[in-house]
Formats: sequence, structure tokens, C-alpha cells
Amino acid sequence: MRSKGPVIVSFVIGLIVILEYFFKVPSLTLGRFVFDTQEITTWGVILAAFGSGLGAANLLRVHGNAIKFKRKDYIFSYLMIISIIGYGVLGVVQGTSGKDFSYLFDHVYIPLGNALWAFNAFYLASAARRAFVGRNLDAVILLVSSVLVMLGRVGIGESIWKGFPRLAAWIMNVPNAAGMRGIMIGASLGIAAVNLRMLLGIERSQFKGSD
Repeated sequence: MRSKGPVIVSFVIGLIVILEYFFKVPSLTLGRFVFDTQEITTWGVILAAFGSGLGAANLLRVHGNAIKFKRKDYIFSYLMIISIIGYGVLGVVQGTSGKDFSYLFDHVYIPLGNALWAFNAFYLASAARRAFVGRNLDAVILLVSSVLVMLGRVGIGESIWKGFPRLAAWIMNVPNAAGMRGIMIGASLGIAAVNLRMLLGIERSQFKGSD
């Protein structure tokens, strides 16, 4: 049961959810308990919450060991632990709509997130510079289309030529949209294939230690 039990449970629950999307699956009543797709979804949310708690506990363990053994930059582990415990306690005491809870979220968490994205912009610019080197035809097409889109999205481009905004809109709405849809279709097929492997018990990486 350690190896086959999780596979059977995953197959049955996954099959019920899939069938509910196409057909009306009758609910199963056992005493006061009613099992249907909504109930399964609710339990999924509960399990995800427990998973988040387990992740927070593991984070505390990792940073606690960093402090215990005084690893490099362990001072930041103090900040991490204080933030997790303090903000968690504050949320329990005040609730997610509390004044102090909301203030820390709006004036600390969001600015830090914006700063992180701002740092990522420099890495993206560096990656774009390397990708735009015209070493082959694909790189040249990427370089030219990127320059045309940038010229169409800034005021100086329209000052140079009135057609830049229309050309940029066409590039974004036609070839770019087609390419993105192709990527999404490929990703969706990959997700469907992985889910099918999980339902059939072929993919068992999520059950590590059960074999």
C-alpha cells in the first residue's frame, strides 16, 4: 500500500475531477459527509495550506541551523526568522485586515518586491544584449523586431516616423501572439502528458520514498 495506495488515490480523485468537467458526477454520501468535486477542491486547498506550513517550518529549520553553526551571512537568517514568526503572530492577532498587518504589507513587502523586479530588469537587459548579437538569421530577426517594437512604444519613434506605432502593434498582435499561443499549446500538452502519466501511475516522482 505504500507504493500503490497513493497512486490509486491520485487516479480516483483525478478521474472524478476530470469527469465532472464533462459530465454530472453523482455525489457520494456517507452519513453526514458528502463527497463531490467541490469537497475534493476544498480538501485540496486545505492540503495546500498544510504544505505551506510545512514549507515555513522547513525554512525555520534551515535558517535555524545557519544561525546555530554560524554559516556565512547568518545575520540574515535572524531577519528571516523574526519576519516569519513576527508577521505570522501579527496576522493571527489582528487578522489580515489589521492596521499594522496591512501597513507592513503595503510599505515593506510591496516595496521590497518592486525593488526585486527592478534588479531583475538589469539582468534582463544583460540577457537581451547577449541575445541580440546578430550571429545568425534568428538573432537578426529578433534584434530588428525588438528595435521596431521599442521605437513604436516610445514618443521619439513616432516623431521619427508615424508608422512605427502601427508596425509595433502589428508585431505584437500577429507574430508575437502566434508564437506565444504556440508556446502555451506546447506547455499545455506537456502538462496534460505529465498529468496522464501521474493518473496512470507511470510518473511517481511526487511519491518519493513510497516505493
